[in-house]
Amino acid sequence: WGIGRELYSAPFIWVPASKAAISKKGDRYYCNESFYVRTIAYNDEREISGLVIADGKNCTVYEMGQKTAGRTGAQAKRTAETAGKQHRISDLQMDSLEKELQRTGVGIDAVKERYKIDNPENMSEELYRRVMSALAKTKPSDAA
Repeated sequence: WGIGRELYSAPFIWVPASKAAISKKGDRYYCNESFYVRTIAYNDEREISGLVIADGKNCTVYEMGQKTAGRTGAQAKRTAETAGKQHRISDLQMDSLEKELQRTGVGIDAVKERYKIDNPENMSEELYRRVMSALAKTKPSDAA
């Protein structure tokens, strides 16, 4: 099923039938559910290193990579404590944002000013996706 351009470099993704509403019409199967990328992380080679896909009910249907890998106990606890908050991006998302800022040479202050935010960690999922989309369209800082 089509999920988005950002997944062109992802490995093949299977959403288990138990996590999606699969219907049969005649001799064909179909799915009318919507899916979206909740979080995505890239490595230094711009390959996807972490990915979480959710359905329209915000339930995780696919997860790749370890969310707490390389984090301290305090960071993992902070992530668990804030997971239910609507206006808080994950540590994985914050890491991805920082990597994109490094790649593009855009300063965090420029992002804060443009999107009228005080603390990037407290931005909504929707705003995070808008910021990452804009940064993805920005050329690397070394491509002058």
